[in-house]
Amino acid sequence: MVQALSNRGIRAVVGAPAKSPSGALGAARVAKAQYMVFPGIVHWSDRATEWSGMPDRITLRVILTEVRSGEVLDNREIRASSRWATFGGDHPQELLPILSEQWAASICQ
Repeated sequence: MVQALSNRGIRAVVGAPAKSPSGALGAARVAKAQYMVFPGIVHWSDRATEWSGMPDRITLRVILTEVRSGEVLDNREIRASSRWATFGGDHPQELLPILSEQWAASICQ
C-alpha cells in the first residue's frame, strides 16, 4: 500500500503493527497522521495451479480512516487471482502489488 500511494505523490509511512483498526487508529493519532490505511487478508489460496489449473486467489479488506474524526472514508474488499495457465512461481503474495495499485488508483481519482 505504501508504494502504491507513494507512486501517486502521497507521503505514506508504515506504522506500528496493530491487531485491530481501533488500535491502528490510536497509533495513527499518536503519530499525528492525517489518514490511516488498515489492510487485512480475508482469503488466501495458494494452489498448485500448474497441475490443477485452479488459480491462486487473495482477498484483502482495506479500511481508510480520517484520523482526527475517526470517520471511515473507504471500507472494501478487493480480490485478485493468478492466471489459470502457469508454470509455477505464481503465488498470492505476488498479487499484493496489483491489489495495492488498484486500490490506490480508485481512491486517488
